[in-house]
Amino acid sequence: MRGQLEDAIVRTPRAFARRARLVAVLATLFALGYAMAMAGLAVVIGGRAAVGIPLLIIGLVDHYPVTLQQGQLLFTLVLALSMLK
Repeated sequence: MRGQLEDAIVRTPRAFARRARLVAVLATLFALGYAMAMAGLAVVIGGRAAVGIPLLIIGLVDHYPVTLQQGQLLFTLVLALSMLK
């Protein structure tokens, strides 16, 4: 019984630390996505839609769980579309 209690006491902080790390990463991603969306909107309002729309799109998409490769492909697509005349 005492061994089980000691195991639980050791495992609980580790599990909590893993969860806290995950929450911190997700909060950072959310904040960066929000900042990109707001910067894109400000640039669009300022009259430079060719630069602001890709930032706005990437900022909005960044809020959703995508893999790193999907994010890179989306960024490349939006960048290429913004360079078209």
